[in-house]
Amino acid sequence: MNDNNRVEKNEKTKKSNQSNEKLVNYENHRYREDLGGEHRWGDLIQLIFMFIFLVIWVWDSFFFQFWPVLSNFISLYISVPLGVMILGVSWYYGRMGLHIVFGEIRDPPVVIREGPFDYCRHPIYLAAIFMYLGFVVMTFSTLSFLVWITIIIMYLYLGEGEEKMLLDKFGEEYERYMDEVPKWIPHLTNEKGEKP
Repeated sequence: MNDNNRVEKNEKTKKSNQSNEKLVNYENHRYREDLGGEHRWGDLIQLIFMFIFLVIWVWDSFFFQFWPVLSNFISLYISVPLGVMILGVSWYYGRMGLHIVFGEIRDPPVVIREGPFDYCRHPIYLAAIFMYLGFVVMTFSTLSFLVWITIIIMYLYLGEGEEKMLLDKFGEEYERYMDEVPKWIPHLTNEKGEKP
């Protein structure tokens, strides 16, 4: 390895280490002062609902097939690619939202208004809702559709709880954010007229 390659490799390593110093691990996020907070059992509730959904989706899609009305009329050549596209988009926006929230410590704490948070107040939850929808669309499982509806209700509940915590923590700043940014259905442009 020549000297130029070593220097280039060292510079890349330094940049990587610097960016890793800025990034914060997702673990122990409950103890971070800069975050607004979340429901005490939010992670566990989401994990339980995910497990229930996946078990029912697999069971109904591949074994039981309770009331397969739509799956009889819509080809897998259409439903699977459409479901995969929905999964891909939801994964992208969910990951972007997680990176923005947990990617750095904000000192002093502020209301996050960048990226998808400039278009919708709960983009991570919305991405999760669409992730489940992607699975439903792939096989048009009726039972998993019903579980998906309960998952939407669960995320509405978690979102309400988080908003109360954020109002307590940020007060007027969060009230302005609530007035300017919709809770669930994203604006097609943000306050500056930019598209997502």
